[in-house]
Amino acid sequence: MKNRLRRRLTQFEHALLTVAGTVMITAFIVVVAGFTYAATRPDPWNPLYGPVAGQSIDAQTQTTLIVNGQKCSRATRPVWVQGTSWAQPVNPRGFAVKIGDGETVRLPGCTPVSFTNVIPDAVLGYTKKLGAPVTWYFTGTETPVGECAPVDAEYQPEPADIRLETTDGAFFCWRRGHGESWTWTTENFTLPTDMKEQ
Repeated sequence: MKNRLRRRLTQFEHALLTVAGTVMITAFIVVVAGFTYAATRPDPWNPLYGPVAGQSIDAQTQTTLIVNGQKCSRATRPVWVQGTSWAQPVNPRGFAVKIGDGETVRLPGCTPVSFTNVIPDAVLGYTKKLGAPVTWYFTGTETPVGECAPVDAEYQPEPADIRLETTDGAFFCWRRGHGESWTWTTENFTLPTDMKEQ
C-alpha cells in the first residue's frame, strides 16, 4: 500500500514538474519574443510637428476668431491629414464643444496658416447662460493617414483613395494607415456675456 502511494506521489510530482517546466519555458519564449519585437519594430509614422507655442489669436469679433500659426511636416511628400477641433472652457471649467472634423493636405516643411474660426452657438450660449465672462481656447488633433501627390504630378503609383481640393491645389491621396497624432492649441480668449448667437 505504501509503495503504491509512493508510486502515485512520484507520478504526480513528475507530472507537476513537467507542467511547471512547460509553463516556465513558454513564459520565457513570450518574454524573449516581446523584447525582440520591441527592439526591431519600425518607428511609428510621425511626419507632423509644430511650434512649441500655441496658435495666436490676432483678431476677435462678435462671432469669429482669426487664428494664425504654423503647420509643419517633416515628410518628403505631401501628407493627407484628418483632424477634429474643439472649444474648451478654461475659467470656469466646463464641457468641451466640438467644432468639427476636416481633412487637408500638409506640404513638406513649415507653412504659415490663418484660419477664420466661427465661434459655435453652444459656446456663445454657455457663456450667456453663466452670466459672466468665460475664458476659452480652441484645440484640435491632427492625424496623418496617407500620402498625396498633385493631380498633375508624374508620381501616380496607383488609383487614389481620394481627391482633395485645397488652397495649395488639387491632390490625389493614398491611405497609408494612421500615424502619430499632433495636437495644437490656441491662446486663451475671453467672451463677454453680451455676445450674440448667430
